[in-house]
Amino acid sequence: MPYVFTEQGVAMLSTVLNSEKAIQINIKIIDTFVQMRQWALDNKELTKRVADIENYLINYAKDNNKEIEKIYEASLT
Repeated sequence: MPYVFTEQGVAMLSTVLNSEKAIQINIKIIDTFVQMRQWALDNKELTKRVADIENYLINYAKDNNKEIEKIYEASLT
């Protein structure tokens, strides 16, 4: 189970929570999502570089796992 809410999840949650404190916290969380989105738009190059690094690491891990499996299989024979 995830430990975070999406922006839409926070918006939905705010429809069922009626206390003043809950409403204020939800507003702050949604404001944070807006700020994060604006930061990503303002830093598109950096965002792309981070995504490229993430994709590289995912592919590297897949390749590495295949090699580890080969080593493991060879050790069994």
